Amino acid sequence: MNTKEIEVTLEQITDWKKENVVYIDTRGAIAYQHGHIENAQVFENMDVVKEQIPLQKDKKYIVYCTYGETSYEIAQELREMGYDAYNLKGGYRSWLLKHTSGYSREELLRYDRQIILPQIGMDGQLKLKNAKVLIIGAGGLGAPAALYLAGAGVGTIGLMDADAVSMSNLQRQIIFSESMVDQNKAESAKQVLEHLNSGIQVKAYKEFITPQNAEEIISEYDFVIDAVDNFEAKFLINDACVLAGKPFCHAGILRFQGQVMTYVPDGKCTCYRCIFEEIPDPSSVQNCSQAGVIGAMAGIIGSVQALEAVKYFTGAGELLTNKMYVFDGLTMENRIVRFPNRNERCRVCGKDADIKSVKGNAGEKDVQSSRCSLSKKEVNDVEISILNAIQHMRTPILDTIMCVITKLGNAGMIWILLTVILLIIPKTRRTGVILMLALCVDVVLCNGILKNLVRRIRPFDVNTSIQLLVARPHDYSFPSGHTAASFTAAMALYLAGENKMWKPALVLAVLIAFSRLYLYVHYPTDILGGIITGCIAAYIGYRLEEGVLPRLKWKR
Repeated sequence: MNTKEIEVTLEQITDWKKENVVYIDTRGAIAYQHGHIENAQVFENMDVVKEQIPLQKDKKYIVYCTYGETSYEIAQELREMGYDAYNLKGGYRSWLLKHTSGYSREELLRYDRQIILPQIGMDGQLKLKNAKVLIIGAGGLGAPAALYLAGAGVGTIGLMDADAVSMSNLQRQIIFSESMVDQNKAESAKQVLEHLNSGIQVKAYKEFITPQNAEEIISEYDFVIDAVDNFEAKFLINDACVLAGKPFCHAGILRFQGQVMTYVPDGKCTCYRCIFEEIPDPSSVQNCSQAGVIGAMAGIIGSVQALEAVKYFTGAGELLTNKMYVFDGLTMENRIVRFPNRNERCRVCGKDADIKSVKGNAGEKDVQSSRCSLSKKEVNDVEISILNAIQHMRTPILDTIMCVITKLGNAGMIWILLTVILLIIPKTRRTGVILMLALCVDVVLCNGILKNLVRRIRPFDVNTSIQLLVARPHDYSFPSGHTAASFTAAMALYLAGENKMWKPALVLAVLIAFSRLYLYVHYPTDILGGIITGCIAAYIGYRLEEGVLPRLKWKR
């Protein structure tokens, strides 16, 4: 059969009587819901067509898919069955090009691959066209984010950076070229974006974000991308966005690792300050110039930030709110660190927030009021400093030893094994019962209550420059489960009167606890909390034994 006889253009069917034409959409229900030809019926295959369409010989059937390719076969089969069927040349896209208002033909062709996505469609593309995104920092993260947002058709993009392009930037800041060295980053990036997409507006702010300009500039935009490389600016962006009710996406990269989270002003969302609370001491955390960074990591994480912005405007998918996406480029592992709703103690969005303006908080003043003389910020800085100091002890031999020691405490298996042995031997059965009860109490206290109540993130999520020697734990940090179980066992053996066992158990417990600090998976206060939790669990288990053992009629 001649292809020309089957294929028909929109222009050709203009004069056909509408009442005699039936459009058949073969793209699927989801795509159909996000846009279709007027009065079209959605059917995905020939079997459905036969079942649901009351085929009539006096009707003209116009079959279409996205580009007019896959629908051709259905039209051909209908022809062979004796029906007056045609395949729409160019498919649904040809209809869009003809009937869509608000976009030029060139724009529709440019964004074609996005528009055909059911989650985007024409409505989503129009939302992107009307969107305003501010990218603060035109460096490693800002470069890919800006390129992809410009490519996606975000109508207005602001670029904020007072820095000049240097030769060392070119390794990862792919928006720049050698000819741009010593030129302003914001202005140079603006030129590139305008060459990439002449249909968008790009504004360059040749200045750094400060408490004096943050509120005014951010107020002009619908979404903010935090692409800066220092904590002072990150906290400033967070506070300004929260106070202004602006959504933003935070990201950070170092070495082969990156992290991303998104905030939306819904009254429940966790902000950046909810998690990290105060600016860390600069000496406690390394930056890219000190620790290094692989260029491709900037591309990956910056692209995720652009994706979050697109998702926010179009409503596609699920945003990274109340959670942080963490990616390890060396192992290609990724994980999601989940957070509760906003921290009620947060200084900017909490119940008793004291930060009312970023200008009034210039210099990140410590809050005295009813707080203790040693602020939480100072405590966190001290703890990170202790962990960093321990890292200076690292040697290949110690690395191996500490990894082996920490594995002994994984899931408390060594203590569970000891419990089973003690229960089997009649002479030590009472001790086994005490240990069993104590470990059960520990699981409830540590893993069931305290971890989920405190929800403290791990130190390696704060200092992302650390290369871990063990698999990343996926639960919360406080208290240390390894430490709690180990000290539960040691204290339970002591209370049971096992003089020959409790001392070696205590030594092992101390070593396991130290290994958690050495491996950078717990703070010192996590260890302290684990010790206290373990001792409490052991005592409760010991007291419970007095009521359990007689009922079992075991000999004391």
